[in-house]
Amino acid sequence: MEIYPFAKKCVDSLHAAGYLAIVITNQSGIARGYFSEDELLKMNDSLRREIDVDDVYYCPHYPDGIIEKYSILLKLENIRVFTFYTNGMSILVNRANR
Repeated sequence: MEIYPFAKKCVDSLHAAGYLAIVITNQSGIARGYFSEDELLKMNDSLRREIDVDDVYYCPHYPDGIIEKYSILLKLENIRVFTFYTNGMSILVNRANR
């Protein structure tokens, strides 16, 4: 995994403004058998350690995947996603409807 050189500065800017830096990502490669969940967890730990991301949430599901426990279709409703752009990096902050 390669982390963009400007990523740490972006995360630091969010923290300085009083925000948490939370990564939300679709990782259907797990369900498809491209890589394991353990490999993804190691990458997520690198994000926390190297650029000080507060947390990482991921979805490993894919309806036609080869790993049975992740081969499902999720229907998500009432979710709002906000995108902040800092130095060309898109950072997603997810907030459920209240």
